[in-house]
Amino acid sequence: MRGARRVVFRDHADKAAWIDGSAWIDARQPPVVEAARAIAGDATANRTAARKIADWVREHVVYTRDQWEDGTYGERVADTAAILDERIEDCDGKARAVVALVRALDRPGLLARIRAVVSPRDGVFEHAQAEVSADGGRTWDLAETIVEGVGFGLSPDVGSRDARGELRTR
Repeated sequence: MRGARRVVFRDHADKAAWIDGSAWIDARQPPVVEAARAIAGDATANRTAARKIADWVREHVVYTRDQWEDGTYGERVADTAAILDERIEDCDGKARAVVALVRALDRPGLLARIRAVVSPRDGVFEHAQAEVSADGGRTWDLAETIVEGVGFGLSPDVGSRDARGELRTR
C-alpha cells in the first residue's frame, strides 16, 4: 500500500493511542477534509453525518488482515488519505479512517476516538473500533466497520463470533 509502513506496539493501549493520535493529523489533510465533506453531504445533524461516514468506510474500504511473513507482531499502517485512495485496510485502518473523517468535519459537539478491543480468551489486542459522540461526549455510538451484522451504534456480541471465538468479519 502506498504510504504504508510497519510499526511495532508495546500493547493494545499503546496501539490505540498511536492510531488515535495519527487520526488527528490525518483530519487536517486536504484530501481527508474534502472526502469527509463529500461523504457527509447535506447531513446537518452530527449523528447523521457520523453514520454516513461510518457506513461509507464499512462499504467502500475492503477489510483485509495485516500479514507479515516473518511472524513478528507489527502493524502495516497507512494514513487516511492513502486508505481512502487504496480502499483496503484492516480494522485499525478502517477505524482510523472513520475517526479522521469525523474529525475533519470540525463540527461543534462532534467527537471521535479509537477503542481497542481485547480478546476475552487471552487479553491480547484483537480489534479496533471507532466511537463517535454527536453531543460533545455525553453519549457515544460505536462505529463498527468489519464485524458482520453490526450497524452504527450497535456493539458486537457473542453472536458475532464463530465457533472458535473469532470475530466474524465482512
